[in-house]
Amino acid sequence: MAETAAKLKAPAKSKTPAKAASPSAPKAPATPKVVAKPKATAKPKAAAKPKTAAKPKATAKSNAVVTTRTAKAKAAVTGAATAVASKLPTVKVPEIKLPEMPEVTPKRAAIGAGLIAGIGAALFLWRSSRAEQPDYRVVEQDGDFEVREYPATTTAATSSRGPRRDAMERNFRTLADYIFAKSRPGERLAMTTPVTTAGSIKDGWTMRFLMPGGKAKGDLPAAPQGVTLETHPPRRAAAIRFNGSCTEALLDNKEGALRSWLQLKGYPHEAKAEHAAYNSPMMPGPLRRNELLVTLSEG
Repeated sequence: MAETAAKLKAPAKSKTPAKAASPSAPKAPATPKVVAKPKATAKPKAAAKPKTAAKPKATAKSNAVVTTRTAKAKAAVTGAATAVASKLPTVKVPEIKLPEMPEVTPKRAAIGAGLIAGIGAALFLWRSSRAEQPDYRVVEQDGDFEVREYPATTTAATSSRGPRRDAMERNFRTLADYIFAKSRPGERLAMTTPVTTAGSIKDGWTMRFLMPGGKAKGDLPAAPQGVTLETHPPRRAAAIRFNGSCTEALLDNKEGALRSWLQLKGYPHEAKAEHAAYNSPMMPGPLRRNELLVTLSEG
């Protein structure tokens, strides 16, 4: 039994004989191991921003509190204003009665129209007084009569035939269109005074506008058809001054008076008379400045 157990424990011998090692075969060199690259270190994630806490929504209760506080503040202000007002003295405002408007009668309407005309006349008088006038020198004066010396002047002239009044209206429109640049290109020219008219039914009527001082004929805009630019030498002239609306009868009367005075003084008086108007035709007659001129000598 003991022997049997020993046999069982002994290892079994391999029947295949072990191969003899070849003394001449060299060993294959060992393949070098590839070293793995170190993995990139992951960037640390940014810390998440803390979420802003949502504002609590206003509740009906909080709205009611605000409304109550506002009402109390208004009541306090109103109460304070009432208390201050109660201590102020009472001021009685007298009742103002407006006057009754008077009835408009034809007489009152005429008076009103006269006042408006007077204001308009004053305005025209003021404007005409500011217009440029010739710088003459008075040599002799005798009441309404004067002898004057005028410098050289430049005028724009136009002529037409027919009754004096109709011819003057046509001539005035023609010259006004020239100075106000309606019948020509360029800038407007300043209005001057006086506007002179001379002539007769037989010969026609010539009107002249005095050009602004310092402007020679060559300095003025080219004249359109029907307008002539003229240069006048220095001259000595006699004048009579008067007011009123210039009817032909009034002009004949003043011309006769001027020639009689010239004859009395021994001055020559053969030249044609010219009427000088200083105001607009809209000016009431009593406020108009008129003159009649007779040239005594030139140069």
